[in-house]
Amino acid sequence: MVILRMTAPYLGKIRYGWCYSCGVPVLRGRTCPKCHSEVKKLEISPPGEVKPMFRPEMEWVTSIIDRDYGRGVGERFFGDEKIILMNKAPGEDRVDEIVMRGKIYAVMRYDLRKERFMILFHPVAFGRLQGVVSGHYVIADRGALPSILGGKNLMRPGVLDASGDIEKDDYVLILDEEGRIVASGVAKADSDEISKGKGVAVKIKHRGIEKEPPGPSADWRTFIEVNRPIIESIASKSISEIKDIVNKYRLPVVASFSGGKDSLVSLALLIEANVPFDVIFLDTGIEFPQTLDYVKRVSKYFNVDIVIIKSKDRFWRGVEYFGPPGRDYRWCCKLVKTGPITKYYTERYPNGALTIIGQRKYESSTRRYAGKLWRNPWTPKQISFSPIQEWSSLEVWAYIMYKGLPINELYTRGFYRIGCYLCPAGEAGDWERIKREYPEGFERWMSILRKYFSEEEIAKGVWRWREPPEFIKNIVVSISKVKRRGIEILSKEKINEHVLLKLNKDPRDIVKRTLYPLGDITKKEEEFIVGKTLIGKDYILGPEEDAEKAFELVKRGLECVGCGVCLGYCPSGALRLGDDEKIIIDPKLCIKCQKCLGVCPIMKL
Repeated sequence: MVILRMTAPYLGKIRYGWCYSCGVPVLRGRTCPKCHSEVKKLEISPPGEVKPMFRPEMEWVTSIIDRDYGRGVGERFFGDEKIILMNKAPGEDRVDEIVMRGKIYAVMRYDLRKERFMILFHPVAFGRLQGVVSGHYVIADRGALPSILGGKNLMRPGVLDASGDIEKDDYVLILDEEGRIVASGVAKADSDEISKGKGVAVKIKHRGIEKEPPGPSADWRTFIEVNRPIIESIASKSISEIKDIVNKYRLPVVASFSGGKDSLVSLALLIEANVPFDVIFLDTGIEFPQTLDYVKRVSKYFNVDIVIIKSKDRFWRGVEYFGPPGRDYRWCCKLVKTGPITKYYTERYPNGALTIIGQRKYESSTRRYAGKLWRNPWTPKQISFSPIQEWSSLEVWAYIMYKGLPINELYTRGFYRIGCYLCPAGEAGDWERIKREYPEGFERWMSILRKYFSEEEIAKGVWRWREPPEFIKNIVVSISKVKRRGIEILSKEKINEHVLLKLNKDPRDIVKRTLYPLGDITKKEEEFIVGKTLIGKDYILGPEEDAEKAFELVKRGLECVGCGVCLGYCPSGALRLGDDEKIIIDPKLCIKCQKCLGVCPIMKL
């Protein structure tokens, strides 16, 4: 098994550390705000997007530990710890670092090949597990211990015994002849072969016994008590920034609520800023039922009306045309989010609006470089501001605890982020939980995927890419090629001062509906003349720039999914959606400014 070590992009410094005197994480600074002890750096993988581990998650991880290492091992591992963090680490699929007492005690990884989660213990956890492990262990000969502890792997001749449940590439613990745990690693053979012949038996990942950190086993109440000055300081700064931005732009204020923790905190800060605002929630039609119920709860909790913008069945109609979305083929975001939001803002806030959004730089490179304040590229009159752009995930959770805010229950069930349940940005390791939390939606999506992919491809998550990465190609026997139904350029040929674009479909049916921005339209036998461009049965001929614009308008018309993004760019109101929810251009109103070109999300795919 080759485990790729993915490198996380740098999204900002991990600011928090651990106070061993108080036994809690400290959000910022190198001195504890309460006891003034030195705060030790938290050695976790960047960007450090941690979340509290809730009771259902602890039970879930315990079941995985017990399955592999024996009954009762999970309970012994967690002990009476109350502050447990899960840190999302880079990897082929889902990887979680389990942090207690300021140290990584174990790493949980979803193995795409085995299609299950596995737990690898770190040396700081070895002491807790002594005497209770009954599975996934290998006993090393006394003579092999010096080389193991000195940095070598465990070789097959050095294996005395092994539990009978080991498969190649499983995570295992190495025991000495007295039963003490001395290392952990990856088995390179099944149980019945691990001691035979020559070669590596276990590739050692961690070795030696590390003493557990000193200090009390504190709870989350203590965490809030210690960090109260920091929480109040960063919240006060964000509230002041909201007031300043509102006063600067003098636009209607809109809180965009997604059902997640970040937008919850942004909404709470906006309420504390005491400025008039509206609240919107976009129902994409592919939300978890728990999220829809949560939106109602939040509305009642804050005593605010939340306008629900519905995408209805846009996604399901879109998937019939485009096929499943992918990380490199995100037509879904444009269709079910951008379109309805653009339409709503254009109608409700024609002169613009200031939208308060729960976005943070630690979420992605795109969000890091977006900054706190930006203009929406699809609705230029909309200004977006994130008051929590500089906050870490732990600071968000700290504020939620401090204020006692209600959270989406999905956060307690293994989810780091809340959004569309079938988002291709999710991990294959999340699908079992999605199936459990929303079985009806899960089965509906599986029935769609089975039209395009084999069961193996679905299980390995191949559908999440239009062009799968190498590590996916290396573990799947055969990868299906999903064909799109759209119009495409088959060839491009230079003819004097013109270009000839050969197409796979007849573009003529759409000419009189969408090509007016290029000029007057006349029909000549079986062809159309649009400005300087000639459009025939399977081709477009004209000056290169004009021909490419003609193709864009043809494609936009034929593949229109009614998102409405282009409507906001037309200064004369010539664009509208027909009864079939496809774009129509009124020739009497079109001033041929071409401002509607280059904005169609379809062209971005």
